[in-house]
Amino acid sequence: MFCHGHTFRVKLSYIDLIHEAKNRGVDVVLFGHTHNPYYEYDNGLHIMNPGAAADGCYGMVDITDKGIMCINAKL
Repeated sequence: MFCHGHTFRVKLSYIDLIHEAKNRGVDVVLFGHTHNPYYEYDNGLHIMNPGAAADGCYGMVDITDKGIMCINAKL
């Protein structure tokens, strides 16, 4: 799942975003809006905000048969 985080009020809390992602049964949720890099693994769900591209931040998601790896990085 990916979205612009404002639709789930991510500047206040990630609870609504996580709830929706879990309801949809996804493995990865990617979001923006806060411009702050963030990664968490919560009970089977990868939650990631790559940050602001203008600040040189980016994210990578590698999905293979062996699993999922999410990486936040900055140039």
